[in-house]
Amino acid sequence: MKQSLAVAITVKGLAPVAGTYLATPSGTLADFAGGRDIAGARLRSTEWWPDQRNDYIPGTDMYGFSALPAGDSHSKPGYSTSFWGTTGYLPDPTTEGILNTGYASVKILDYNFAKIGIGYDRKDASYSVHCVKN
Repeated sequence: MKQSLAVAITVKGLAPVAGTYLATPSGTLADFAGGRDIAGARLRSTEWWPDQRNDYIPGTDMYGFSALPAGDSHSKPGYSTSFWGTTGYLPDPTTEGILNTGYASVKILDYNFAKIGIGYDRKDASYSVHCVKN
């Protein structure tokens, strides 16, 4: 079932094991999990998130994606996780149609939001990837 939920991304040499590919919690996966507004909570693990906080929204791990609060290059582990997305970055509306190839999209899952946030960062930043076996 997990393989039918994942979005395949071809990045040569990044998936560590033959027969695996990168999955990202955006596009098809977010749509399948009920849409971007609620998919974040459905894709988060039921463990390791800060459930003692008043503003915590529990993860249900409804589809076995099991996103853990790994943090990223801008925040320490424990409260969020971010995954590389599949799209480039338009730096501002005046450059319509011109991608900045030094940046890529980032999908963000936070402990206190049910939705999947979307951001952008330099490609040399540190974010998680999630590999799925075929």
